[in-house]
Amino acid sequence: MSTYYIAGPMTGIKDFNFPAFYEAEKILNNNYPELVIINPARMSDERGEYGYDACIERDLEVVEQDATDMVFLPGWENSKGAWREYQLALKLGLGLHYYKKGKLVNFIAKQARFNSGKPNWGLIPFKAVEPIIQVMMKGAEKYAPYNWQNGDAEQNFQSLMRHLVSWQSGEKIDQESGLTHLAHAGCNIIFMLWHELYKEGKVQKDIKE
Repeated sequence: MSTYYIAGPMTGIKDFNFPAFYEAEKILNNNYPELVIINPARMSDERGEYGYDACIERDLEVVEQDATDMVFLPGWENSKGAWREYQLALKLGLGLHYYKKGKLVNFIAKQARFNSGKPNWGLIPFKAVEPIIQVMMKGAEKYAPYNWQNGDAEQNFQSLMRHLVSWQSGEKIDQESGLTHLAHAGCNIIFMLWHELYKEGKVQKDIKE
């Protein structure tokens, strides 16, 4: 069963904007009885917790443990807490939806209409990318951030093949890093792609687009 967490602005709004959260919860329950709706306003009322610091960590924990989807109330983009929830939802690969007139509007589909031809970052399974980022973090700690830019695609290809051969032979975890060989392989492919796309005869220390 899908579990939808309601995200939206609270701080600085009369009654913490709780009436809007309760109204959305009621309407969503009526219109989508097959869904489980998590209302953070209700959690605050039940526990007597109302401050940002008291609630945000609790809410993020609930999202991580229970939510399969997130639905955003109007004005969410102006809320620091809702932005943190949005970032966690992306990391976890949750479904994203707008709440509009009692209906759920697919978040990515709406974005795509206004960003035709632009990269759709919502298609990336961010949870699967996290181990690759962990490999990069270990490399930055062991050597230096962006040190890999001093190498070349051939070096990355050799490293890629070593990790793939190890994985194929049944060794799933790299003994030195403690991370999966596939994460190392993915990291090498990203480096190779960077060299192909951006490196033109000299090392660029930082790419900012």
